[in-house]
Parts: sequence; C-alpha cells; structure tokens
Amino acid sequence: MTLPLLIGVLLLPKDVTGQSCDEVTLNEARKYYELGKFDLVISSLEQCVRSGFNEKLKIEAHRLMAMSYLSTDSTAKASLETALLLQINPTYDANLFDPPAFIDMVNMLKISDVGQIVTSVSKKAENIYEAPATIAVITREDIRKRGYNDLVELLKDVPGFDLSMFYGPEYANIYQRGFRQNNTEKTLLLIDGIEENDLWTNWAYIDRQYPLSNIERVEIIYGPASTMYGPNAFAGVINVISRNTLDAIKPGQSIGISGQVKYGSYKTRTLDLSVSGKKRSVSFTLSGRLYHSDEHDLTSQKYFDYDPAAYDEVDYNKLLGVSENASEYLSANNLPYSHPYYQLSADSNQLSLTTQGAEAAKNLDKSAYSQVVGGHKIGFSNETDSWLINGKLNIGNFSFGFQSWKYLRGGLTQYTDLYAAGSQNGGTWAPRQSNFYTKYENQISDRLFISNLTTYRIHDVTEDSRLVSVSNYALGSKSLVDLISNTEPTWSTLYLFSESKQLRNELKVNYRPSSRIDIISGFEVRNSTLQGAYYTSLIGTPQDSAVILPSPKGGNSFNVWDLGLYSQGTWQALRNMRITLGLRYDYNVVRNNDGFGSELSPRVAVVYSPGKFTFKAIYSRGIMNVSNWTKYSAVGNRIPNPDLKTENIQNFEISSGIRLSKEFQADIDVYKNYINNVVGTVDVAESPGKVQNRNIGKFEIIGVQANITYKRETYSAYFNYTFCDPKQTYSEVGEVDSRVGDIASHQFNLGAEKLFFDHLNVNLRMNYTGERLTGSGTTVPLNNDTFPAVLILNGTITYSDPAILHGLSLQFVCNNIFNTTYYHPGTKSAEGVTSPTAILQRGQHFLLNLSYDF
Repeated sequence: MTLPLLIGVLLLPKDVTGQSCDEVTLNEARKYYELGKFDLVISSLEQCVRSGFNEKLKIEAHRLMAMSYLSTDSTAKASLETALLLQINPTYDANLFDPPAFIDMVNMLKISDVGQIVTSVSKKAENIYEAPATIAVITREDIRKRGYNDLVELLKDVPGFDLSMFYGPEYANIYQRGFRQNNTEKTLLLIDGIEENDLWTNWAYIDRQYPLSNIERVEIIYGPASTMYGPNAFAGVINVISRNTLDAIKPGQSIGISGQVKYGSYKTRTLDLSVSGKKRSVSFTLSGRLYHSDEHDLTSQKYFDYDPAAYDEVDYNKLLGVSENASEYLSANNLPYSHPYYQLSADSNQLSLTTQGAEAAKNLDKSAYSQVVGGHKIGFSNETDSWLINGKLNIGNFSFGFQSWKYLRGGLTQYTDLYAAGSQNGGTWAPRQSNFYTKYENQISDRLFISNLTTYRIHDVTEDSRLVSVSNYALGSKSLVDLISNTEPTWSTLYLFSESKQLRNELKVNYRPSSRIDIISGFEVRNSTLQGAYYTSLIGTPQDSAVILPSPKGGNSFNVWDLGLYSQGTWQALRNMRITLGLRYDYNVVRNNDGFGSELSPRVAVVYSPGKFTFKAIYSRGIMNVSNWTKYSAVGNRIPNPDLKTENIQNFEISSGIRLSKEFQADIDVYKNYINNVVGTVDVAESPGKVQNRNIGKFEIIGVQANITYKRETYSAYFNYTFCDPKQTYSEVGEVDSRVGDIASHQFNLGAEKLFFDHLNVNLRMNYTGERLTGSGTTVPLNNDTFPAVLILNGTITYSDPAILHGLSLQFVCNNIFNTTYYHPGTKSAEGVTSPTAILQRGQHFLLNLSYDF
C-alpha cells in the first residue's frame, strides 16, 4: 500500500506538491501553447510568475500568458500581462513571428499615454511618469495625423517654445523656456541619441532635411540635462527616435517600405522614403529625403522689396560731409577746394554736400538695384534645397550606421535689402553634416547591461556659402572721393568655409543590484579638431585662398579634448516613491592651456506616484561650453576672446499630474531658472569701433507649463499652456531689470481630431501666441516694431481605405486657414538697417501628401 501511495504522490501535478520554477516549467508551458491548451499555459505559470522566476523567465512567462489570453479572447487580461512584461523590460520588442495581435498590443502599450516609455532622460528605458525630468512626447501617429512636414512644425504644438521663423541660415531660431539667443544653440538636438548640433557654432539646424517617414517618436526634455549629456544640453534636449526594424516591417514580411510624396504652396516638393529589411539576426534600414521650396515672397516688406525709394530717407550729407579739418581732408585726398558736389565753410574747417552732391550719391546708390548679379537682376529670392540619407545595419549585438545631409538656402533674411542680395544672385548658406557610428549593446545578465557607442562627425559650412553684399554710399563703404568720380556701387561675393571634426566614444553601464536600485554610469571621451574663424575669400576657394585677419595664435585649427564621467542612480525608497541622484564631471582643454577646465553637473529628483497621481520635485544644473565660433571668430568688427567661461543654469521645478483613466490625463509644471555668465557683445573702449564677446549676463526665468489630453479610439483632444516671465538681471552696465525680448508671456495650443466612417480623419489645431515685447526696456532695445497676440488655425484631412490599397493614404493640409497676416521678430539686434526688425510669416498655404506603408 505504501509504494502505490508514494507513486501517486509523485505523479501529482507540480502545483500541488510545490512547483519548480525554472526553464523546464517554461518549456512545458510552450508545449501547452503549441497544443492549444491555453488554460494549462496559464495555470502552469501563475505561481512562478508571482514568486519563483527570475526577471528573464518572468518576461517569457508574461509573453506566453498574454498570447494565451488573446487566444481565448480575454483581451483585458492579455493587456495586463503585457503591461507587467513592459514594467520589467520597457524596451521589449515582440518577436517578428509572434501573433499580430500580441505585437500590436506591445507596440500600443509602449506608446500609450498611460504607460509611455521614454529613453532620453536617463539614457535608459523608463516610464514617462517616473522619469526624473519634465518631458513631452510626440508619436509617429501624431506626426502622421497632424500632417507635419518638418520638425519645427511639430514644436509649434508643444509647450515651452518660442519660435522666430526667419528662413535664413537657420530655418528658425528656437528658444526653449524663454531664453532668447541669437541662434538655436541652447537646445541639444539628437538623432537616435547621436548629437546633431554643429561642432563649430553649436547651432542646431532643425530644418526640413530630416525624413519623417522613419520617425517613431520625438522626445523633448525640458530643463538642463548636462548630468547625462554634458556641456550644451543647456535649456533642454530634443531626441528624434527612429523606428526599429520590427516597427517598420509588418508581421509575416521580411521587408517594410514607408514613403511620402508631397507637393504644396511655394512650389514645395518633398520625397521621403524609408526601406527596412530583416533576415535572422541581420536587419537594416535606409532612409532619405529630398526637399525643395521657393519659400514665401517677402517683397511686401520694406526690408526685402529692393525699392530704390529707400535711399530717399538717407542723410548723405551726414555720411559724406566733413565736420572738421575739411581743408586737410581735401589736400590729403587730392580733391579740389571747389566742386558742384560740396562746399566749404567760410573757415574751411567743415565740408557739406550740395543738393546736387546729395542727389548724385542717392542716384548712384539707387542704381545698384538695377545691376545684374549671377545672371539675375538684384532682388528678393530665397529658395531652399536639401537632401539627407541615413542608413543603419544591425548584426546581433552590433549596429553600424551613417547619416549625411546638406541644404542650400538664401541667407538674405537675416539682413535687409540695403545690404545683401537674394539666392538667385548667389547669396546662399550651405551647411553639410556627416556622421558614422558603431554601437555594441549586450544584456550581460538580468542585472547588467553594457553599451559602447563610437561616432565620427564631420561638419562643414561648404564653399557654396556666399554673402553677396553691396558697397555703397549709404553704408559708408564709398567715400567722398568715390562720389567725385561718380563711382557706382558694387556687389561683391564673399565665399565662406569652415570644417570641424570629432571622434567620440561613450561606454555606458546599466546595473541593477536589486529590484529597488538602478544605476547607470558612463565614461565618454571626445577629441575634436575645430576651426577658429571663418575661411573667407573673394574667390570661390576660401579654404585654399583665405587670409584670416587677425590670425589666431597657433593657427586657425584648435585641438580640443573633452572627458566626461557620469553616474545616476534611482532608489525606490517607498512603494510609490523614487529618488534619483546624478552627478557628472566634465573636463575640457583646448590645445594645452585653454578650455574651461573642470565642471560638475548634478541632478536631484524625487518622484512620488500614489495611485493616479504623480508629483515631481527636480533640481538640475547645466553648463554651456561656449562654441569656438563665439570665442575665436573675428567676423565683422569682433575681437576674439579665448578666455570665455562656461555659461551655467540652475533649474528648480515642481510638477504634478493625474491620470483619471486610460483616456484622460493632465499635468502642470512650475519652474525657475537662474542663468549666469551669459555671453554678450560689448563695445571695446580701448579699440573704438570694435566689439567683443564677454561673460556679462545674468537671467532669471519663471515659467509654467500645463497639459491636458483626452484620447479615445476614434477621437482625441489636447490642450497645453505656457506662461513665461524671463528677465535679465545683470548686464555690462551692472544690475538691470530688462524683459527678455521676443518671448511671449502667454501661449496655448489646442487640438482635436475625429475619425469619420472608419476612413476619414479630420485634425484641427490652434496656436495662440501672446504679445512679444521688444524695444526699450527689453533685451532687444533697437527693435522698435510691435508684435501683437496672434491666433493661427491649422487643419489636416486624411483619407485611407484598406479596401482600395492597404497602407495607402491621401492627405490634405491647410495651415493658417484664415490667412492671418502676422510677423515674427527679427534675429540678432534687429535694428532695422542691416538686420530686419520683423519677418512676415506664411499666409494660408497648402500641402498634398500621398503616403504608402508596405
């Protein structure tokens, strides 16, 4: 009797006697799944999932249970199992041969607002609500349904940005959280984690060259992120994340194609294509874009109409007359004491133009607009052409990739017609960037992940960059001597060139010693060869023929070393509370003796998430390594200053959010920034007429950002609001209280969309920008224009019908529906003579988009 009883006990199911939780248990569950015994899959794994499996086995168990629940139409339970899987591994990608319903569920939960995963804040995957920063995400679906044609259009619909669209060397100046500068250099732009800001100037060329067909999402970090990214992640970070192969290839296929062909107003043409393929452990993606636009006509503005009447207001007597020692001036220049164009005072000390002389100078200046340069009469033109190609190859744990782009656009709009000519006359700006990278990633164990990224970047301002400018009497480049000879104004072409290179390596380790502690650490080293000043020449080969005056000591090429060591740890102190501490050490040396030396960038964050609420308190410090262009360039009348220190920012913010349901969420964020050592331009007393960049500024910025979103299957809506009060508190004259110019105090964006008849999606978006102050009492005192509040409405209609052709859609976009006339503030000093005070924005304009996803 004893033996049969013992045998019976041994044959009892394992969950009765105490289950063994190991790979054998998973293999049995897999066999049950293949046999269609879904109830046995679930029952055999439930106990081990609760306690027994390690994290690696738990992931596979949740996968099998989710697929089993889907097979029995228990969608809610399948969703729960998938969510639990993603809690363990937020970057989990379903297998290409998994059931399509499971693949869709994984992808949906990864981008859902309830459990959205971001990777940019801490250089690792984490829930957006637990990330130690304020962050916004625009998904692929948002980009598609809203009809964006470039990244700048995307930024118009998120909080925290002021834009000055000026269609010049940069498409737009982008000011994040109220910090206005001459260029977009305070925000770090990344493409899949690889830096895009120009090596020499630190400008972020956020333009129309980037293909949208291959974007999975765009993550925007608000506030300094130097703890993880080092110098130059000052005001924030924009990380454009491409689709991985699994996202790009539909289940059951080995190749995926996504393409867009667009045509619209201003003869805008876009071809956007991405091709992905996979076989076993090898996959690739190749993306590219071609873009052209004539841009909108600005000749209705006095700054770009090339109207000779502009010279009627010029006081030529003031420009060409001689206020003292006139007789000595005439003798020195071998000029007669009597001439129809001028007359001497009784004591021969002063010289003034006669009416005939002033009229002659005016008519000569007017004649410049009738000249032909570059095969075209002088006038406004501002065409844009750009291209980009991007490729990546994945082989097991290794990735290899490259990207190269170039655009060519008129640089006129940062100047006026009193100084510069249009693109058809040869005035163009043509930057080019290329990078190559290799990455190795390996999940060594459940607790240890390592990654190594090596990049090589080459950034140029190519020889297609040309400034076509006039030498005339009104600008002071022609003198009385020229007037006596009736010398006509001349247009000259200045060719510009720069080239900088960088080799960078970053080793990153993510270690989880326990389920409550997560540590990510990294070490990066950069070696850069950066230019000091522009190579410029009056002939078409500036890199060969340029003479740099004054020539920088040691030559115009600077060898720069940057070392960075960072570590950030997150501790789950309580069930709903996470504390993050981070610190980065940066060391910079230029040649042997210059550079900023050592800097520390800390981050502290406490995130408390009880139930449906999230509360964050964040402190972070950021630094800005002043660019070589800012230090060493002697453009115009500027004296180089290699002793510039880093700018620094201290950011304090608190936020709260609520998720009432899967459909509805809201959050609000309040921040205050203290910014020191800001570089500004000052007059050099010991060198009259010369200016120099110096660390002279202090700023304080207070702001609020708020978001509300509501999403259902067939309709959704969002609202966001921005309040910003930026002040300059210190300048070269001492303590001041100046409002930062060009920044609106209030902005809001409102959008809604609805799917009709299962095929027709209608999207409407509204952008409100409050008054933007300039002039006296602001940091842009010479701009006397006004910029009242404006409300712009944009709309997109998308039609797709799988019965016609699966993956094909036709889209019609209309921006500025009401054809509102409005202006953005000009760039730099915007004084209205050589730099325009305002730029007319595009009126009602259209875009037709035919897209196909295979």
